[in-house]
Amino acid sequence: MDNAVFQSLAIIEEKIREKLTVETISEAVHFSKYHFQRMFREAAGDSVMRYVTRRRLTLAAADLIETEDSVLEIALRYGYDSHEGFIRGFKAYIGITPREYRKYYSYIGTPITKAEKEKSAMLYSKSTDEMICELNGLIVEARETAAFIRKNKDNDSPVSACYLDFWEYIANKTDKMAETLTDALKPIAETANHPDKVTSVIKTDEITARFIIIKIIDRAVFQLSTIEFQTGLTISRAKPEHRKELNYLGSKLTVLLHKANVTYAKMTVFLVELSKMIFEDMKNSARKNIDKAVQKGREATAALSDVSAHYGYIKEGVEEIVNELIFLPIENVSTDFFNVLTDRLDIINFSAEMEILRNPSDKQLFKGIEEFKEQLSETARFFDALSEEIVNSFDSKKSALISKAERKRYGDMAFKEKVLLFYLKGEAQKLDKLMTDEQKAAFNNILEEMNIAVRLANYSEYSGSDSLLNVENELARCMEKIYSRLMGIKSELGVCGSAVGFLAEEIRKHGVFLSTRKGV
Repeated sequence: MDNAVFQSLAIIEEKIREKLTVETISEAVHFSKYHFQRMFREAAGDSVMRYVTRRRLTLAAADLIETEDSVLEIALRYGYDSHEGFIRGFKAYIGITPREYRKYYSYIGTPITKAEKEKSAMLYSKSTDEMICELNGLIVEARETAAFIRKNKDNDSPVSACYLDFWEYIANKTDKMAETLTDALKPIAETANHPDKVTSVIKTDEITARFIIIKIIDRAVFQLSTIEFQTGLTISRAKPEHRKELNYLGSKLTVLLHKANVTYAKMTVFLVELSKMIFEDMKNSARKNIDKAVQKGREATAALSDVSAHYGYIKEGVEEIVNELIFLPIENVSTDFFNVLTDRLDIINFSAEMEILRNPSDKQLFKGIEEFKEQLSETARFFDALSEEIVNSFDSKKSALISKAERKRYGDMAFKEKVLLFYLKGEAQKLDKLMTDEQKAAFNNILEEMNIAVRLANYSEYSGSDSLLNVENELARCMEKIYSRLMGIKSELGVCGSAVGFLAEEIRKHGVFLSTRKGV
């Protein structure tokens, strides 16, 4: 039976540009249509014609890169009757259109369907193909979004001139995310290139690559969410007559974020149980990495020690991260901990970059923040490389109290509240001269309530599951109260309170999210 399947694969390769049907292929290997389809699916893991389609699309992808033939010419070469049908089939398999593939092929991967004379070669991983397809689509969406922002950021209007550097910064951040996804795609594509190698090492590599890509997409979604939030906040600070034009560019980020969320949801389906590796002496190395980060953080805060109160919220944000590192028991470390700190520092660094745009002479003051971020990222990469067993050994107490998924959920919740608190502090300082003493007191009360919310969310990370619903209820009520008070201040401040209103709406959305999670 296997010989018949191998023979049929050779026929498919020979006649790939001709009209092929299950009947003609089964007759060529002297089997009935029914029995041939059954044994082909058993050996190849797919139907006959689906295999033919995938093979044609793979060859068509190669022709798009290696020739200058038109898309229609390539479509007709591989049996498609129309340009539209080829585009639909290509996008369904590769994840992007032929035009996008030809434009971005150096950045993206191609699913591999080879007809090697080994059964294992035919049992290619459908999930790997689907991961490549999903990632291709997200990478191109990110590239196109960055290109759109650069193309439309300057239309000779006064508002464009004011925000040229800002939009370039956002486009660069979006491109950087696409590069990160591209780098993560490479090991996935590499395992697809070697379906005939089924040793335990290759299997481990493929599992590890899938696990890493899931984590990277998770972070990409968060980074995009942060970029969209920061863009929205910046637009809210603009003059009312300028916001429509700015929102036109910002809306592209919203579309990209939606695409990233959809991609992440699909990718998590592909996650498989990981094989683990055991390392020695990791705790000592971990502590050394943490100490290096602490040193860089101290240097960053030292540079900000004598600056005006206008930058006090930035210094305070950096100090909070440094203190969390100093007092961090190594047994409480999790794989996500340093990534979260890096994301928080990235947000602080964004504010520093915006301050530099306003006051270029202060650039040297913030140099240490970028160096601190680089060291923190290096520490994060160290912990990302650890096996799950080692992470669990560091985190054994928390693992016994609440599941990893729940911990991440509440850790994300606390992180969101810390971000909102950070920006509220910044807005309070920016509006200090515009607010009355009564408004300042009201704002300070709001900041204290947000502090309480952060502590409550942090506590939930360690609490038993029976109390989690009560925590969510309390946090949702707290967010609603803070929202109402902020909207009152926004109303009193008039046009100067637009950013306060934007932050209030973000807090409201966070509270609504908590409400919808009740009982989940």
